[in-house]
Amino acid sequence: MTDSVLLNPFRTAANFVETKAEIEQTKTTDDIIAVLRRGWNNPSPTYRPHTRWWWPGNAVTREGIDWQLEQMKEQGLGGVEIMSFRKVYEKGNIEFGSSEFFEMVDYTVNKARQLNMEVTPPLGPGWNHGHAWVPEEDRAKSLVISEQEIKGGYAEVFKLALPEEPSYAKRNKKKLEAVVAVKLDQQGLPDCSQRIDLSSKTNGSRDFGVNPDLEVSINLPEGQWKIMGFWTVFTGQKCAAENYKPASALVDHFDKKAIRAYAEYMVERYAEYFGKDFGRTVDSLFGDSFELQQDFSLWSTGLFERFIHEKGYDLRPYLPMLKYDGAPETPYVRFDVGSFLHKMGMEGIIETLAEYADEVGVHMRQQPHYRFTTELIEASGRLQRPETEFSRRSFDPNAYPHKLTTSGAQLYPSKKKRWVSAEAFTFINSKYCTTMEQIKKATDLFLRDGITQFYNHGYFYTPEKEVAPSRDLLWANRISHVNTWWPYYRGLADYQTRAAFLSRQGRSQANVLLYSPMATLWSERAEFPMNHIRDLPFGELPKILVANGYDFDCVNDDLLQNYSQIENGKISINGYQYSALILPRVICLSVATLEVVGQFVTKGGIVFALNTLPSISSGLMNYEENNIVLHTLCGRLFAKGGGTKRTGYGITYFMPDCDGFDYMKTWAPRSVEWEPTKPLNEAYRRFIEALRHHVVPDFEIEGQEQSNGLTFRHTTISDIDCWFICNLQPNRQQTSITLNTIKKVPQTWNAMNGDIINAKEYRFAEDGRVIMPMSLEPWESIFVLLTPEKQTQRKPKVKISGLDVSAKQTIVESILLSGPWNVDLKGIGSYRTNMVMDTLMDWTKIKELENFSGSGVYSLEIDLGTSLESVFVELDLGTVHEVADIWINDEHAGTLWMQPYKINISRLIKQRKNKIEIKVVNLLWNYAASLDHPTPIPSELQDHYGATWDEKYKAWNGLQSMKQNNKINRLPSGLVGPVKIHIYERG
Repeated sequence: MTDSVLLNPFRTAANFVETKAEIEQTKTTDDIIAVLRRGWNNPSPTYRPHTRWWWPGNAVTREGIDWQLEQMKEQGLGGVEIMSFRKVYEKGNIEFGSSEFFEMVDYTVNKARQLNMEVTPPLGPGWNHGHAWVPEEDRAKSLVISEQEIKGGYAEVFKLALPEEPSYAKRNKKKLEAVVAVKLDQQGLPDCSQRIDLSSKTNGSRDFGVNPDLEVSINLPEGQWKIMGFWTVFTGQKCAAENYKPASALVDHFDKKAIRAYAEYMVERYAEYFGKDFGRTVDSLFGDSFELQQDFSLWSTGLFERFIHEKGYDLRPYLPMLKYDGAPETPYVRFDVGSFLHKMGMEGIIETLAEYADEVGVHMRQQPHYRFTTELIEASGRLQRPETEFSRRSFDPNAYPHKLTTSGAQLYPSKKKRWVSAEAFTFINSKYCTTMEQIKKATDLFLRDGITQFYNHGYFYTPEKEVAPSRDLLWANRISHVNTWWPYYRGLADYQTRAAFLSRQGRSQANVLLYSPMATLWSERAEFPMNHIRDLPFGELPKILVANGYDFDCVNDDLLQNYSQIENGKISINGYQYSALILPRVICLSVATLEVVGQFVTKGGIVFALNTLPSISSGLMNYEENNIVLHTLCGRLFAKGGGTKRTGYGITYFMPDCDGFDYMKTWAPRSVEWEPTKPLNEAYRRFIEALRHHVVPDFEIEGQEQSNGLTFRHTTISDIDCWFICNLQPNRQQTSITLNTIKKVPQTWNAMNGDIINAKEYRFAEDGRVIMPMSLEPWESIFVLLTPEKQTQRKPKVKISGLDVSAKQTIVESILLSGPWNVDLKGIGSYRTNMVMDTLMDWTKIKELENFSGSGVYSLEIDLGTSLESVFVELDLGTVHEVADIWINDEHAGTLWMQPYKINISRLIKQRKNKIEIKVVNLLWNYAASLDHPTPIPSELQDHYGATWDEKYKAWNGLQSMKQNNKINRLPSGLVGPVKIHIYERG
């Protein structure tokens, strides 16, 4: 370890000094509000959206780094995560890990420090954990199965078949761990109740080798048998999306020493350059989602011996049960393997990297989901900053992975404040087709699920100022200088910043605890289809709960058994309290967990068992005795055939008709379009009715209406209740809401424009809850803060658009701006033209503009000819694709990038002559889709980057696939209107 690292262990960075610490030192609500206002108006970089910054071939220059970081700063970004991507350009590349590479990262850190931005340097090239300097013995491994059939009834010595699949098993070093024979039944299927361990009868080398020569001596009973060989195999996997020399190699994620050495290799070299910045400008280390080749299962050397130590028996004779059924012990063995691999993953990659990050004074920001063995709640609870993904842009509350991740971050104790970040907006739309409004939708769903930091996916380092699809990133979105709407991104970034700031200050409030049925998953599955995604079958339950006014947190066995306290009818974990516990299709459950459930019910808790009751205990050792205890406890706690049962001071509900907890049949992390919430069937109607009988909803829409998108997140900041309320649907909502906050006074904090306004209308229900009107446009959002006393606010601004529409103004006149419009167009590829539009129309309806991506300035002069005294004037643009920047009489009126495209222009409009200019920007797609061959590298860049694009790079092919497979022709563009001026009476 270098001195520069040792000098700053556990440093608390300036950007990590949370407003929460300042709040804890305040004495009054007024003081807390003042602290929140300061952070709201001037938040630190940690709250600003960050971005993944792809460095193709590390072909960066100091000038390029300066210019792009300055672009990011100007548009409101707070930091970057460097992703060292594969080589794209012919020349100018810098090999990963070279001296020049470290110098460029150092230059980036220095520049970011000057700009007050944060940097995450890469631990390896591409993604997945690894690099070229991982020693061979420390590299990733998996458990692979070879199978061959033989006929029993006579003695034989035969050559053991080597694994043929996956392809790496054939070419890489492998080590035989076990050989087990399984008899085939009359249907030709393996019956694991009839198996014979042949491991001791195997002759030959048991060391790692590419083609080990092994023979097995057998004397099996008559019948057909399947001989199964189990091998630990080096996967040979390298980091994804890199083509450097030498090539990288993934580290063994179960090997603590290997992982420590892997991290130290890069971090100690970084420390030589910028160790003083650890915990300051360098805020985190990063690990992307685990996307590991594993065939049957991830594995490592020495795990069979460790399994004996952990579980008390030798796994090898039971190995066929991981793949085939037939034996009564099967679910118990599968559970043991799942829970064992979870522990190995926690001890390996998760805890090792988290501990090392603590030592060097940064956060470990790791995505613990996807193709890995750890249970997500506990993994999230160990990391300083767990990160999630799965962007959506509709009303789709997400338990896997969002709520599992946020629940782990808040429920596991920590001396330092944790928060959850997101690799954000990756899949919300096809490349070049994403709008700022869609990003805002996805932002609000992340916030609703408790995610408070956004890493845009992303910003692709390119020296070119315009998009070049043949040399562009293969996936995701363009939140960067090549995008047409990039000059207007600051408005969205400021919204995200304010919202993240306020959301991160409080403690989440939910009354419902949702049990994560990981034990059931482990007992049912040792092999995971769909790329080894470990999905948890929550079904529609998360959306049903949230749509009916109940937020929830997720809990695992470890938290219930080791961190929970039960008193007064509540489960308390790390200071969070819950009145109800839901068990969704729980088949396998440990006796220890069920005992906690029993204590909760006995002391007044409410428990719902949906679909089924637990029927098997967890683990092979003493499973028969444990099953007896489990069944006895279930019989005492639940009505066996369904219904309610009172035990002690509490009540249980067993509702077998509440179903829909199926495993995924297909998987894709892409967004889905909004659709209305499904009406409750009779079973779930009764479930919600019973829940309401015991637990007051967090959030109620007038008439207890089930939500189609009007939704919430509730936190508390000391004695202030903070509600994030968003309308995740394409319809305006004007209704009354009831918030489960007792006798407090509301004020609205608008993250879009920064305004803080005392609520004018509210009242208290009989039970003291706050009732207030709520009017939100499609995809609009607002924060409502409720305080014990009314706070002194600046005089409210009266507006026409947004929330202030509820002020009940009356339109006295509407004027259609029919044209003709002068339109000045500037597009990608130096395209420029001017035209007159007598009638507004979609640009794609004009032959000359069907392939146009860029901006068009619409200008018009009008004479209102009417008195403007005692009125408000609103400009209504009608339909716009996609951004409108508005100028009235040469003064900026504002920028609109989401519906409704309406703006108050009372301050700027005149009674007589007025000049109106509306600059409209469309999307990149129409230009990109029109290209029939790759564009050349600009001549001024060819000396440094070369004159040709890499023929092996697939970005151009990807664009053609999008055009063909997605059947996207051209996207609507421009100002479509109708454009009107509305004149309102003052309210």
